Amino acid sequence: MLVLILVVVIGWVIWSFQRGSFAIFNRTSMASSFSQFVSLEGADEYVIAKFTSNETFNRHEYEYLFGFPVGDTRVSLSLVANYKYYVKLAELTQTLEGDTLFIQAPRLYLSKPVAFELSSVRLNEQVVAFGPDYQQLTDKLKQDSSTELAIKGRLHTAVVYDSAAKALAENFNNYFKTNNMQNYYKDIVIIFKDETAQSIRRFTLNNGFCDPIPCILEFDLGDGNIFIAR
Repeated sequence: MLVLILVVVIGWVIWSFQRGSFAIFNRTSMASSFSQFVSLEGADEYVIAKFTSNETFNRHEYEYLFGFPVGDTRVSLSLVANYKYYVKLAELTQTLEGDTLFIQAPRLYLSKPVAFELSSVRLNEQVVAFGPDYQQLTDKLKQDSSTELAIKGRLHTAVVYDSAAKALAENFNNYFKTNNMQNYYKDIVIIFKDETAQSIRRFTLNNGFCDPIPCILEFDLGDGNIFIAR
């Protein structure tokens, strides 16, 4: 009788594994796969967001004679700037909690120097009376534009956090799917620690193991192995 019960139990366990009612996951393999992704990409500048903006820079200076203004010059430079934002993969950390994979990035960086479309560059000069030499003022404006683009780029960072988080989550998810690890988690949460008003952005990308049938048992087998039944 005991033998018959054991045969039935073993048969039920095997059948349950085959139909996906049971599974054993190894959390350390997720960390290993995460590290492998970082190693394969090997990018100090892993671009995950782009932002295009029309920018205008102005300079206005007066010419003086005996302390009195005798003329002024206005110079304006406009262009289309292409801002790129990136993370350093080696700085990212990940933790798997339940069916949620948390990925944290210390900060979102601006790629410098900021690129711009040469065909979009427009210069306007206006010299009144004995105003300063517009060519010198134009040259100075061009020299300063790189620094000013970097300042504007940092100000624009706030508007790209959402798209950056989405791209980062999807890139990792695609890699995990390629390695058949998409059942380890249901959601990916991206957190940028440098964001002033820090947001937790959650992306539901997979069904996970406990969906649509809820898991009824989760047991830690040690060494990172988790037994799950539903």
